[in-house]
Amino acid sequence: MFSRARRTQLTQSTSGSPVQFSANLVDSLQSNTETDSSRAKSLELQIQARVSQELERLREREQQTLAEIEKRLAEVRDSATTQTYAAPTSPASYPAGSLDLDAPRIPFAGREYTPAPPAQTQPVNRNLSRETVNAEIEELRAKLEGRKKLVELDEGVAKAKADVVSCLRLNDRRPLDCWKEVEGFKREVARLEEAFVDRIVG
Repeated sequence: MFSRARRTQLTQSTSGSPVQFSANLVDSLQSNTETDSSRAKSLELQIQARVSQELERLREREQQTLAEIEKRLAEVRDSATTQTYAAPTSPASYPAGSLDLDAPRIPFAGREYTPAPPAQTQPVNRNLSRETVNAEIEELRAKLEGRKKLVELDEGVAKAKADVVSCLRLNDRRPLDCWKEVEGFKREVARLEEAFVDRIVG
């Protein structure tokens, strides 16, 4: 009883006290013409400017790296046509002729460059078409499917997975419509986990 009366008294006393702000705060709030939307827009513009600066810096670095690669390839081609040489093995952590993208771009600041022998360099194929890329993807898929699977998927889990995939493909703009299929998949996985734990523990 005493605590309830005390709580009521505290509530009344705190709500009855006037709130006062300094004149400086009130003046700054009244003189500020910036709205929430204008603040959000200015913040968005600052973020976009920063992102564009970073993208430009990365493009410049990429161009610089590409120019270095082309220069080194030209040197290797020139030296390969004029003489045959054996490249010394470098004790550095990077293989000979490789580029480290995180290395500083100051001249003579990194490791010494030792060109790779021409037998190790592979020509860069810049004439890739859609068909060749798709053929390579299909070849990789065939290799991946050809690998031995450690554990075959349970039929229930495979069916639940197929249901989720087909639902997501049908409702690609509304993935939340597939909650039933996802719940079914979760149930099947939980059942499989319980069976695994029972096999290990029991």
